[in-house]
Amino acid sequence: TMGLRMSADEVIEAAAAGDSNAVKLLRESVQQLVAKYHISSQDAAALQDQIQTLETVLNQKPRDVRDMQDKGDESQSQGGYARTQVPVQLLASTRRIREFSSAKQPTPDDCVVYVSGSFDMFHVGHAEFLKDARELGTFLLVGIHDDASISKAKGQNLPVMNLNERVLNVCACKWVYEVII
Repeated sequence: TMGLRMSADEVIEAAAAGDSNAVKLLRESVQQLVAKYHISSQDAAALQDQIQTLETVLNQKPRDVRDMQDKGDESQSQGGYARTQVPVQLLASTRRIREFSSAKQPTPDDCVVYVSGSFDMFHVGHAEFLKDARELGTFLLVGIHDDASISKAKGQNLPVMNLNERVLNVCACKWVYEVII
């Protein structure tokens, strides 16, 4: 059974507040998910990399903007705000995703249908495809390809929408019950 007793939002908030056990809990949760759902080693490594990025960001000591202004620090941007040296990565919160999703869980009696795609520039054709897929079963699970694999397959100028935007669009579709990123 899963030992996670905190939501993802609670874990991130705890980590941001300085709770060193929160990141450890995230790592353990990924290991449990890998074992339970047979997640590929590549996907598990990607999850661990995201946790490492989160840990790096949380461990950064914020510099005092006033000190940088006094010293004329080169990292100061226009308007008197300091720029971070850490790469910025948008992390969609489960709270935000939950606003767009149905939150329905599959039951043992459900017939699960899986489809995947890029779903870039979500349109009526995508919605019709998902509706038709949903009619094949009782629970529609949709995989969304990452930005790198789409660029590799279709060209460097694609996708137009980033992964988070595409996930939220697919989650908002009424025939979709779960999305795999």
